[in-house]
Amino acid sequence: MIRLEGRGGFRKNVGPKILSKVVHSTDELISSPDFKDRSRTKPSDFTRKRKMPFNDLLLYMLNSYKCSTQCGLRRFFRLHYNELPMKQQSFSKARKKIKVSAFQEIFKLSGDVLSKSCQSTWNGYIILVIDGTKAALPDDKVLVNKYGGMGADASSPTAQVSILLDVLNNIVYDALIDPLSTDERTLAIMHIEDVLARISSKKILVIFDRGYPSFELIQILEKMGIKYLMRVKRKFNNDIDAQKESDGYVRLVKDDEFLDVRVIKFTLKSGELEMLITNLDDGRLGVIAFKKLYFMRWGVETQYDILKNKFQLENFTSRIDAGVEQDLYAVMFLANVAAAAAHDAQPQADAVRLSKNNNYVYNVSINEIVGILKDYLISAILTHSIRKRKKIIKDIITEISSCVVPNRTDRSNPRNPNPRKSDYHFNQKCNC
Repeated sequence: MIRLEGRGGFRKNVGPKILSKVVHSTDELISSPDFKDRSRTKPSDFTRKRKMPFNDLLLYMLNSYKCSTQCGLRRFFRLHYNELPMKQQSFSKARKKIKVSAFQEIFKLSGDVLSKSCQSTWNGYIILVIDGTKAALPDDKVLVNKYGGMGADASSPTAQVSILLDVLNNIVYDALIDPLSTDERTLAIMHIEDVLARISSKKILVIFDRGYPSFELIQILEKMGIKYLMRVKRKFNNDIDAQKESDGYVRLVKDDEFLDVRVIKFTLKSGELEMLITNLDDGRLGVIAFKKLYFMRWGVETQYDILKNKFQLENFTSRIDAGVEQDLYAVMFLANVAAAAAHDAQPQADAVRLSKNNNYVYNVSINEIVGILKDYLISAILTHSIRKRKKIIKDIITEISSCVVPNRTDRSNPRNPNPRKSDYHFNQKCNC
């Protein structure tokens, strides 16, 4: 569930009408002639009058319909044109004329707009988490050749997806899709370089799981001036394993170079020893603070659940690599739009329940947000009437605020023992 208030030690500073800002900024961008020029594959593309012009084609794809293509086109044309839709073959040709960079730009704009209004922090730091996942792709040899495969004979096309998430504000700042052979630390550096160019004026702390630590990555982070918190495995470093104190320092040495890291140790309820390393040397922050900080990393697991199960990330609408990447960034854009809507709707939901004697805190429902945005988001962007747009967005927020679910923090969800299994089969989507 999405809940965006600051928790213990966080500073809440959520501005009003965040969804309006995202919608308005998206409309301004895609309506720009310069954006159109840099987004089309060839200068001659989208120069003739078509059934679905450049802007509308982009919006259709951003809405990320997960039914069959013809079914999605029929819905879109019925809602916005009231005429017969274009054919699937024509749509497939048209989408090839739009660069992947157009979807990347729209997605990153949504994150930048959110970051100006949603500014919850931990001790003054923006808390970022980097993590990856495997994404099942449509069954096509071209995709196997580019991204790699899993399963028997490595024949099932699979890509490595990595995101950089602001866990306190539910902002996906950056996303990458690469071959399985790409080192996750390489992707992490690319994420950090991207975010530094966008929010370099703010204090940043990045949390990493135990697959990321290396002398080289820590060295790069130090040179970038980035604070980090990493979980490390046993035998990552003998001196870390040997440290008896729950909070102390260890020197990492490689060749003629060294790094001093702070080591935090504590025992989990399961009895397992957790070992963390950090370069945050503030003595006011002890083991308990770092324990709570690291557990914030769970937010990225929740985000992947939203991306895969709510927005159906792996339900791709294309068999070619460019189409797969277009779909990926469209879903990332929608995830940020959903976060904006939740930021606006949660205070209204809280106000309604203020006088109720509930046993639980209630959060706006991400399932309902997804469905409501599917119905209204494109209409809000397409309309150029400020009055109508405000009305549509107000209706969106009002409807979302009435759809709440209890936040039961005492429950846990075990990991899927078979994460490779895909629920989506290309060209077998419903025609409803």
